[in-house]
Amino acid sequence: MNDKLTKHIVDSTNLEWIQYDKKAKELYIQFRSGGLYKYFDVPESIFVGLLGAGSKGRYHAMKIKYNYKYEKLN
Repeated sequence: MNDKLTKHIVDSTNLEWIQYDKKAKELYIQFRSGGLYKYFDVPESIFVGLLGAGSKGRYHAMKIKYNYKYEKLN
Protein backbone atom coordinates (compact mmCIF):
# COMPACT_ATOMS: atom_id res chain seq x y z
CA MET A 1 0.00 0.00 0.00
CA ASN A 2 1.23 3.45 -0.88
CA ASP A 3 1.11 5.68 2.20
CA LYS A 4 1.23 8.80 -0.02
CA LEU A 5 -2.24 8.03 -1.36
CA THR A 6 -5.32 9.56 0.22
CA LYS A 7 -7.34 7.29 2.49
CA HIS A 8 -11.04 7.94 2.03
CA ILE A 9 -12.94 7.13 5.21
CA VAL A 10 -16.33 5.93 4.02
CA ASP A 11 -19.79 5.87 5.55
CA SER A 12 -20.42 2.13 5.45
CA THR A 13 -21.30 -0.68 7.82
CA ASN A 14 -18.98 -3.02 5.89
CA LEU A 15 -16.06 -0.90 4.62
CA GLU A 16 -13.86 1.31 6.80
CA TRP A 17 -11.74 3.11 4.20
CA ILE A 18 -10.69 2.93 0.56
CA GLN A 19 -7.62 4.09 -1.30
CA TYR A 20 -6.89 4.20 -5.03
CA ASP A 21 -3.57 4.26 -6.87
CA LYS A 22 -4.41 5.77 -10.26
CA LYS A 23 -1.01 5.01 -11.80
CA ALA A 24 -1.00 1.32 -10.75
CA LYS A 25 -4.81 0.93 -11.07
CA GLU A 26 -4.90 -0.65 -7.61
CA LEU A 27 -7.81 -0.29 -5.22
CA TYR A 28 -7.30 -0.88 -1.51
CA ILE A 29 -10.25 -1.63 0.73
CA GLN A 30 -10.09 -1.93 4.51
CA PHE A 31 -13.10 -3.83 5.86
CA ARG A 32 -14.51 -3.23 9.31
CA SER A 33 -14.07 -6.94 9.96
CA GLY A 34 -10.32 -6.34 9.80
CA GLY A 35 -9.30 -7.54 6.33
CA LEU A 36 -7.30 -5.30 4.01
CA TYR A 37 -7.52 -6.19 0.31
CA LYS A 38 -5.75 -4.94 -2.79
CA TYR A 39 -7.65 -5.23 -6.10
CA PHE A 40 -5.73 -5.18 -9.38
CA ASP A 41 -6.44 -3.47 -12.73
CA VAL A 42 -9.37 -1.47 -11.39
CA PRO A 43 -10.44 1.45 -13.62
CA GLU A 44 -10.73 4.83 -11.97
CA SER A 45 -14.44 4.88 -12.88
CA ILE A 46 -15.03 1.93 -10.54
CA PHE A 47 -13.27 3.74 -7.69
CA VAL A 48 -15.33 6.88 -8.34
CA GLY A 49 -18.48 4.75 -8.44
CA LEU A 50 -17.59 3.18 -5.10
CA LEU A 51 -16.97 6.58 -3.52
CA GLY A 52 -20.37 7.82 -4.69
CA ALA A 53 -22.39 4.67 -4.06
CA GLY A 54 -25.26 4.88 -1.59
CA SER A 55 -24.31 1.42 -0.31
CA LYS A 56 -20.56 0.86 -0.48
CA GLY A 57 -20.88 -2.78 0.57
CA ARG A 58 -23.45 -3.53 -2.12
CA TYR A 59 -21.38 -1.74 -4.78
CA HIS A 60 -18.32 -3.75 -3.74
CA ALA A 61 -20.26 -7.02 -3.93
CA MET A 62 -21.81 -6.25 -7.31
CA LYS A 63 -19.04 -4.41 -9.16
CA ILE A 64 -15.69 -5.31 -7.57
CA LYS A 65 -15.57 -8.51 -5.52
CA TYR A 66 -16.00 -11.01 -8.36
CA ASN A 67 -14.72 -8.88 -11.24
CA TYR A 68 -11.13 -8.11 -10.22
CA LYS A 69 -8.24 -10.20 -9.00
CA TYR A 70 -7.26 -9.38 -5.45
CA GLU A 71 -4.77 -10.12 -2.72
CA LYS A 72 -5.48 -10.15 1.00
CA LEU A 73 -2.82 -8.03 2.70
CA ASN A 74 -3.68 -8.85 6.33
